[in-house]
Amino acid sequence: MNKYQAERFFVANGEKYRNMWQAYEQLEGTPHNVQPIVENSTFENLKGLKINDNIDYETELLQKIFKEYDNTCLLYSAGVDSHTIAVLAKKNNLQFDKILTLCNGMDKKSPLNDFQVNNDSKRFFSANDRVEIFYPSIEFYEKAIMTPKWWLHTPKLLLSSHNKLLFTDHYDPDTLYVSGKEKPNLLYKDKRWYLFFTHTTFIDNGHLPNNLYFFGINNIMPEIAISQARKLREYYLHYTGTPESGTVIHHKMKLGSPDSNKFILGYNDALGRHRLPDTTHETSQTRTNNIFDHRGVRRMQQLIDAGRQDIIDKFVLDCKHLYDTYPQIEWDWPMFVPKGRIPWILDIDSLECLPGDVFSDLAVRN
Repeated sequence: MNKYQAERFFVANGEKYRNMWQAYEQLEGTPHNVQPIVENSTFENLKGLKINDNIDYETELLQKIFKEYDNTCLLYSAGVDSHTIAVLAKKNNLQFDKILTLCNGMDKKSPLNDFQVNNDSKRFFSANDRVEIFYPSIEFYEKAIMTPKWWLHTPKLLLSSHNKLLFTDHYDPDTLYVSGKEKPNLLYKDKRWYLFFTHTTFIDNGHLPNNLYFFGINNIMPEIAISQARKLREYYLHYTGTPESGTVIHHKMKLGSPDSNKFILGYNDALGRHRLPDTTHETSQTRTNNIFDHRGVRRMQQLIDAGRQDIIDKFVLDCKHLYDTYPQIEWDWPMFVPKGRIPWILDIDSLECLPGDVFSDLAVRN
């Protein structure tokens, strides 16, 4: 049986750590920062790779996964990324050993779960007996937050189950978990187009070596990432025209503008994403931190209603501890979201790979 081992690390004092906070512990009291590694040995060596627009690389990746790995699990949220993987598997008669949904609501009837478990998702999986649904309980939150230094196990600073797989009974180190979170970001500079990702893209379950990111940020089928980046370029040029040199392009860049919904839907369509019929997930997401969006507030309200304000208090105090302990971190949202660090940027035409620390010199605006 093959065992998938992703090349995702954080380097501190010359040592590699899977979990960002484990790396930062080595730098406590210093001004130094960690350096992310996200499949660097793959993306630094792609020159000469040919991308064939007639090849369905996503189906090829699925076929490789099912041929080479036992115990496969799709982490399914009902969002366009995970649903696309489910659609492709179904279309090609490929069956995951498990489809796992990590819900938000502790009560099965909670409206918090309507996005992930609804009539459309039930209908889609109606003939599939391998679907498992996890509803977080007080016991789960006690384990996930009351555990001393829980962030050394699950690094994302968020009160939610989907980023704390390790604290559920569903985690198995011998299972290949497949997820899709890596929407491409582009940088346009001096007539060159670069693909890049930040480490926060992978912070949910990226510390788990057996979590494979499906849309190309892996060492099996990097062609997907490049193909998607080129599709995004064509979409953006059609939608907006040639941007100013130094422009950064990502799927949420037009949020708040009158045509933000149109842009996001078109972005996902250009990438070939599939969505459930009545979902509003793409357009309901905002720049608001997940702690404070409508789902985040309702997750906290569940704990308050259960008489467990102490779990919320400990979570916030732990986040404050990290904020105070590591002043070298730049924060997009103090105490909750570290500003994304970039491992590399890749020219999507020449496939020349540059170190991520040149990004700030190339990008002039977001």
